[in-house]
Amino acid sequence: MRVIRAGRDAWEQIAKAGSFSGWVAVGKALAVGRDFALRVTGASRPEGRRYCAEFSAWIEAHGFAGMQKSVRSVAIELAENIAAIERWRSTLSEKDRRRSIRCRMCAAGEPLQRTTGKAPQT
Repeated sequence: MRVIRAGRDAWEQIAKAGSFSGWVAVGKALAVGRDFALRVTGASRPEGRRYCAEFSAWIEAHGFAGMQKSVRSVAIELAENIAAIERWRSTLSEKDRRRSIRCRMCAAGEPLQRTTGKAPQT
């Protein structure tokens, strides 16, 4: 519950002033919700009608309803690849690190491909 609460609180704060650590907290919380929906539905992958209904209910119940699907996907990718993304961010100047705060920039495209060898799933 602590991870979910921290993620929900971070999501509420991101609208005011986003932070890298906030996006990480959001991604971790959403990963908990995704895993819950997978377990409850018995799905092996995060897809399908039953999984989507369960994950949507979890999102609504935990305060993430206003988030676009693509943003949720990228936030989860960020949390799942945090070690590689942190290594990449450590090579950036302070100015570039501040620019890379936004979730999509941290987890999408070139940085994720460069650090993990795979493209993000949006």
